[in-house]
Amino acid sequence: MATTSSVLLGRAASVYLPGGMSDAEKETLAFRINEGHTTSVEALNSIAMSANRINGEADELARLFFLVFNRPPDLATFQVGISALGQGMSLGAICNVIINLGASVFGASQTNLAFVDTLARQMFTNPSSVVGLSFVKADLVAQLNNGTLSRVALLEGVSRLSS
Repeated sequence: MATTSSVLLGRAASVYLPGGMSDAEKETLAFRINEGHTTSVEALNSIAMSANRINGEADELARLFFLVFNRPPDLATFQVGISALGQGMSLGAICNVIINLGASVFGASQTNLAFVDTLARQMFTNPSSVVGLSFVKADLVAQLNNGTLSRVALLEGVSRLSS
């Protein structure tokens, strides 16, 4: 019979691990929790940080929160985003809503240069110290200016980058 711990571990594994976990692995980890050898939090962290972990939509949505709101996601809004993704809404569509909402660090009236500068400040502690960044920024601004790249596509692409 599956314990509450093994059910929880199975759910976490289905989110983070492409092949999930075997029943034996779940039961072993659940046993370690039940016997006090580890905590539920430590077990969940071990799954989340596993070398077999995949980068998924939850990661991309969380990165998007940090980029556009300069904070981690709150539970209610994050759940809405995850639900929207689960119902087939694309990350790009969510980026579009956020950009047009005007409640982010990106002002609606920002120039393309200001948008790219803001994005760089959100991504790097000290953008001026990143070698070659000025060339990348200039190229991105040029693409935004000539219409070969949209702000939505840029924000979506950056949100998909692994850390």
